[in-house]
Amino acid sequence: MLRISFDDLTDDMKEMFLDIALFCIGMDQEDVTKILEDWGHHVDTGISILVQQNLVTVDPMNKIGMHNMLQEMGRGIIRGKPTAVANVRYAFLRFYLIYH
Repeated sequence: MLRISFDDLTDDMKEMFLDIALFCIGMDQEDVTKILEDWGHHVDTGISILVQQNLVTVDPMNKIGMHNMLQEMGRGIIRGKPTAVANVRYAFLRFYLIYH
């Protein structure tokens, strides 16, 4: 069932989901929005769609969350992808968190 919800997303939404699953859990939604925009995602409605699909949550403190099973599914999907993109994004995220 979880994979079906993911498979129904557009390619951009799938990438956004995977970026959130790997890099953004526990972060403030405003920071996540800025980061995802910098990575080329169309965030204006993206996070809302992921929330509506029950793939991502935003708690009362405005922190991004995700069920552990969904996060593990995202990690499993990423294992089959080239690591260069993930490494660049991880380095960018570290830079962003240090200097903002």
